[in-house]
Amino acid sequence: MTQRFDVCTPRPKGDGTGTWWHKVGTAWENDKGLVTVYLDSYPVPDPEKGNKAVMMLFKPKVKNGEERTTKAIGGKAGLPSRDEDDEIPF
Repeated sequence: MTQRFDVCTPRPKGDGTGTWWHKVGTAWENDKGLVTVYLDSYPVPDPEKGNKAVMMLFKPKVKNGEERTTKAIGGKAGLPSRDEDDEIPF
């Protein structure tokens, strides 16, 4: 069975109070553990971070008022939760 993820890039909020996550595509992990990324748009490099474009994979949120899944994948690497200052409507 394959696992689906949202591919998001961090963007600073306009008022400078934090970060919001912009979805730029989807990713799929196959049964061998390999991940394929499909981009719908390209992430913008961040001049404050050495002009690097950062993307993170998140388990998708469930729609229709059900409980949301918000943990970033790669827990072994200590990646942050998507809920930090999250205002994504999906």
